[in-house]
Amino acid sequence: MDAIIVSTITGDQPLPSTAAVVADALGARQAWPLDLTQAACAGGVHGLILATHLLQNPALDTVLVIGAETLSRITDPRDRTTRVFFGDAAGAALLRRAAPGYGLLAWDVGYALSYSVGITAGGSRRPLTPKRVAAGEQFPGLRGGGHRFDAPGGTLVHAAVVKAVSTYLASQHVANDHGAFAASEYSSELVRWASDRLRTLFGASGGHVVFGPNMTTLTAMFTRAVGSRLRPGDEVVCTELDHEANIWPWRAAAKRAGARIRVARIRPDGSLPLAAVPPSSRIGPAGWR
Repeated sequence: MDAIIVSTITGDQPLPSTAAVVADALGARQAWPLDLTQAACAGGVHGLILATHLLQNPALDTVLVIGAETLSRITDPRDRTTRVFFGDAAGAALLRRAAPGYGLLAWDVGYALSYSVGITAGGSRRPLTPKRVAAGEQFPGLRGGGHRFDAPGGTLVHAAVVKAVSTYLASQHVANDHGAFAASEYSSELVRWASDRLRTLFGASGGHVVFGPNMTTLTAMFTRAVGSRLRPGDEVVCTELDHEANIWPWRAAAKRAGARIRVARIRPDGSLPLAAVPPSSRIGPAGWR
């Protein structure tokens, strides 16, 4: 290997560099070690683009790109908004010179500096002090009055939801519903009660309620079932207000059936005109937020 690029902000230590440690472990002592530490979750992409540029040099033939983070080691265990936002993952790609017309042919990158999310203390400008540690400035998080909004409701749930789920899981009633045991009967009754609450919320006293693992999986399963009724020439209308997970399954269903898919545009004020979903449309998926 001619170069090893490691992108991480959670290296084992500031020095020696993580890329140098990897090169030594691989026995690639002739490789040029490069650390990328400014890109965080976008670091893997930055590393691939940098490797592509390096391989334009005819003296280089092979570049190893690694993106890895263990952000759970540096997040504040008391701050749920960051604990679910920052995670652990790793991936690697080995790039080699390719013939003209192959490889990474194009990219579109950009950057905008923001202090809304960051680690404000621990560097040479703001060394760690007891006061800053007490304020949690050594942890990554939202700074400067920023707020995080996450559309999928299961990602960031209300404290009442956390309490209800944890109370159930710590009780003697944990069991599959529709079973022959007392715990199963309790779980079945709990599901019926929750279903009734949702019917009341939506004003659908006779409606069917299905609970599942998450919105994405449920939507994919639902579209595969309903999509079997689509015919060539039918139209499915999605909207710009929908989460992507409520659009791509319908695109797939429409493609399988030879139906049309259309994404309705919203007004500048964020509202959706009724005319965006004409009566001739076969299906109009609606997302609830």
